[in-house]
Amino acid sequence: MRIFVRLLLLLSLVLAMGCSSSPGASSKPVYNDFVAWQLFNERAVWYSSTSRKPILIYFYTDDCMPCEQMSRHHFTNQNIVLTINNYFTPVRLDSQNKKTRYLMSEFGIQQVPAVVILSHVDRSVLSKMTGVPAPVLFFNNLKISLQMDRVKAIQGVMIGE
Repeated sequence: MRIFVRLLLLLSLVLAMGCSSSPGASSKPVYNDFVAWQLFNERAVWYSSTSRKPILIYFYTDDCMPCEQMSRHHFTNQNIVLTINNYFTPVRLDSQNKKTRYLMSEFGIQQVPAVVILSHVDRSVLSKMTGVPAPVLFFNNLKISLQMDRVKAIQGVMIGE
């Protein structure tokens, strides 16, 4: 419970932070050649809960070569883009922002690029990746995170939450 409250407080710290904005993912699988990044605000958190999609937070900077590699090799890969756009609430945060740096420190992230995936059920951390993993490893991590989120949802139903 304490971790849940702490994560909610952390998420509220960045509610007004700007990120690249694109239309949200539709209910049908769609491949758009790019990840449909959303603003990280109350609406994204609400959408994650109501759509039952985990939140994928991508920490980056504009002048980071590994971040550029992620953009070129991961966020243009058809399987990765399709999975993120249709099964996650994707948001990205510029690590040069003071509030973003604070959030990164709370997640124990010291370098970019980094990706944190939060459960739609209780906002707990499902996955944390730093650096540039091979696209296939990144994709597999997305799939594992989705499975872990589904297990949390099933456990919540069984407990009666």
